[in-house]
Amino acid sequence: MPEATQFHGGCHCGQLRLQFRSQADPARLVPRACDCSFCRGHGAAWISDPAGSLAIAGGRAGTMREYRQGSGAARFLLCGECGVLVAVVYRHAGGVHGAVNVGCLDARDAFAAAVVASPQALPPTEKLARWLALWIPDVALAPAHGASSNREAFHPVDRQPAGEIPMQQAPNPRAIAAALTELWSPRVVGEVDDAYIKVAKVHGSFGWHHHADEDELFFVLAGQLRMELRDRVVMLDEGGMFIVPRGVEHNPVAEGECLLMLVERKSTLHTGNVVNERTRSIEEQLRPA
Repeated sequence: MPEATQFHGGCHCGQLRLQFRSQADPARLVPRACDCSFCRGHGAAWISDPAGSLAIAGGRAGTMREYRQGSGAARFLLCGECGVLVAVVYRHAGGVHGAVNVGCLDARDAFAAAVVASPQALPPTEKLARWLALWIPDVALAPAHGASSNREAFHPVDRQPAGEIPMQQAPNPRAIAAALTELWSPRVVGEVDDAYIKVAKVHGSFGWHHHADEDELFFVLAGQLRMELRDRVVMLDEGGMFIVPRGVEHNPVAEGECLLMLVERKSTLHTGNVVNERTRSIEEQLRPA
């Protein structure tokens, strides 16, 4: 087995430092130039090795910043000083997967020529599966100097992604849910750390599905919900709450109109392992109600 090669790099001002390790021949590693407007605007081409590792270290506290767009599942890491986009990461099953912007590596010319990729054209399930198959599965995020944890090393970029609901507002979840006209179509009303708070108006049977990697919290704002599980049924009246553990098949059913509040990780797909006419992308869920 060939010895792993270390590729060093970082942002323009040097506050963010990168170390990418791979046993692969760099000439066979092909950077992927994502054609979304964000990546194109930064001239990013992503390199990764599913058998490699990546370490990202910050300089002063506050210099490592993150930005989310699209589904919000992936986190783009930028330098807060010079603005250079260095990497993208995705938290999954307790670990961190990622890819590095090849333009930030000192030996960028050692890699193959970049090819254009269009991940935004993929269905959500295929996109996540692609990340897990291609990205670096071992990403270490080192705290910045003066930060006591990885969390303190990151500061969200101030820009509000298009379509998101401003978090400084104080929304009334029940009123927003009651005003919805489309059934089983959640709307994001807030966010807490890595989770979205959503509301929905439901009636009828949603359909059996599961979420492989995420728990899901249901809170009944009005009406009644029957949560069908394979081994039992849980009845929820107004004010009732139930958490469906990850991997557990469930089918929410409302005999009459019911208003719900849900708390889900941002990586949670609306209909889980099933894609049908009710599936809504996170972009659709972020639309103003």
